[in-house]
Amino acid sequence: MNIKEIHKVVIAGGGLMGAGISQMFPQYGYDTVLYSVSEMDFVKACHVIDKSQQVLVENGRLTAEESKKIIESICLTTDKECFRDADLVIEAIPEHIEMKKEFYEEISSLVKEDAILTSNTSAISIDDLSAFVSHPE
Repeated sequence: MNIKEIHKVVIAGGGLMGAGISQMFPQYGYDTVLYSVSEMDFVKACHVIDKSQQVLVENGRLTAEESKKIIESICLTTDKECFRDADLVIEAIPEHIEMKKEFYEEISSLVKEDAILTSNTSAISIDDLSAFVSHPE
């Protein structure tokens, strides 16, 4: 898959990192989904997104209208079906190897064969994570 074939991006993890990452894609026209296992995560995620967007508007990086469109275009869901038609998945769940293992094993069976799976990890080896997916290449 090349960049022109990427239309839908799913960010897994409704924490600080996932919320921050989810803001980047809508402004470039990508369908953007923020997935979390708990709807409670979206309260904090929305707060993080709102605050970040406010700063971008205040600093003249975005207009208020552009910011509003970005916020409104991020789909929040706890439904794993969102992974089925994802072209790019960015995992930003907690840094626990067992949690990541379970995530990748399950998601790997849901995504398209040519979907790109990535991680926002800073502490766990990508080689270790690749052992948990169906198509590590």
